[in-house]
Amino acid sequence: MVFTGRNQPCPCGSGKKYKRCHGKQTTRGGLGVRPVPPDVLAAHARHNLRADHYGRTYGQVRPIVHGELQDHKFVAVGSTIHWSKAWKSFTDFLLYYIKHVFGSAWGNPELDKPPTEQHPIIQWYGSLCRLQARTKEGSVPDANGLYTSDLDGPSRAYLLVAYDVYVLRHHGALQGRLVKRLKLRDQFQGARYELTVTAAMIRAGFDIDFEDETDNTVRHPEFRATHRATGEVIAVEAKSRHRPGVLAHPSVEKPSTTFRVGIYHLLRDALEKPTVMPYFVFVDANMPPEIASPLSPVPWTEEVMKTVATVEDELAAEQLVDSGNLATAVIVTNEPDHYGPEGDSRIDRGQLGFVIRSNRPKHALRHPRLLDEVVAAIQQRHNIPSEFPEDDAAPGTP
Repeated sequence: MVFTGRNQPCPCGSGKKYKRCHGKQTTRGGLGVRPVPPDVLAAHARHNLRADHYGRTYGQVRPIVHGELQDHKFVAVGSTIHWSKAWKSFTDFLLYYIKHVFGSAWGNPELDKPPTEQHPIIQWYGSLCRLQARTKEGSVPDANGLYTSDLDGPSRAYLLVAYDVYVLRHHGALQGRLVKRLKLRDQFQGARYELTVTAAMIRAGFDIDFEDETDNTVRHPEFRATHRATGEVIAVEAKSRHRPGVLAHPSVEKPSTTFRVGIYHLLRDALEKPTVMPYFVFVDANMPPEIASPLSPVPWTEEVMKTVATVEDELAAEQLVDSGNLATAVIVTNEPDHYGPEGDSRIDRGQLGFVIRSNRPKHALRHPRLLDEVVAAIQQRHNIPSEFPEDDAAPGTP
C-alpha cells in the first residue's frame, strides 16, 4: 500500500496538496471522517428512488444490462452478450431476442404455412407486424425515431412471451426442454403457462430449481422455488384449461352455450402430487375477456371455490392426503390477450389473479407474506419495459 504525504500533490489530480484536498478531515468521535459530497448523496438518492420504482413496476428481476460502443447497442442476457446497430428501444431488443431463441429454422417454415395452420406465436407475430405498419402510416416518430401505439391483444401476447423468455434466460432458468415444448402446437399452451408462472415467481423474488423430468418413477410438481431473502422453498405446479378452438386446441362443431371454468380434473391431478413443502397450484382459467370481466354475470369465482372444496373433500375421504388440503394456495389466473381481436387495444383483462388460501394446508408457509408477493408479481404481469434504463437508473436486486 502506498501512502500519500500530506504536503504531496493529491492523487485525484486537482493540483492541491493532499492535506488541502482528499486528505482534509473533520474529527468525529476521535475518528477522521470526510463528508460525502452533496452530488454523490444526490446521485445515490436518485438511484434508490429509481430502483424502488423499477421494483414496484417490474418486480425483483435483474436489471437490464446494456451499453453502447461504436454505434452499437450491447445487451447482456445471463452470460451471453448481444449487439446491434438497430436497437433504439428495449422493445426492439425483445423483438430480436424471441426470434433468436426460437430460431429461423423453426420460424421460417411456420411463416410459409396458411395463417390458420400457423403456430400461435407466428400468428401473433403477424398481428404485431401489421400493427407496426398501421402505426407508421398514421403517426409521426419522436425525436429518437420511435413510434408509439397501444398494443392489441395478439401483439401483447407476443411481447409477453418474448419478455418472459428473456426474464427466464436472464436468471438462468430457461430450459431447452421448455423452448422445445413452446415450439410444438399441441404442447404450446401448457408450456406457455409454465413460462408465465416461472416468470411470476422470479418477479416475486424466487430462484428456480426444476425437477428431473426424465424420472418417471414418481410424480412431482413442475419446479421448486427458493425465496432469495428468506430461503423458504415452495413447490409449484402450473395447469392451463383448454378451450375449443383457442391456442391451437381443436375446435368442436357445437360449443356449449353455458360457460364453466371447468378446472376439476386439473385441480385433482395437481393436488394428488406428493410434496414435503408448501405447495402453490397455479391454474390458467383461459377465459374470454367478457367472462373474466368484473361486470360478467357468470359466477366463475364461486364455481372455482366450490371446485377446490370438492376436490379437497374427495381426497380427504379417499385418504390420499393426511388431513385437509395438500396445496397451501390455489392461484387461478387468466390471460385473455389472445382472445382480443387484431387492431383493438380495448381488452378488459378482468382479474389477473384469484387466490384461494387454505385454512388447513398440509405444509404452511413460514413466511405468509410470500403469497402476497406472488400475487403482486401476477399483477405486474403486463408491465414490460419499453426503453433501456438510464445508466444510473439500473437497480440492484437481492
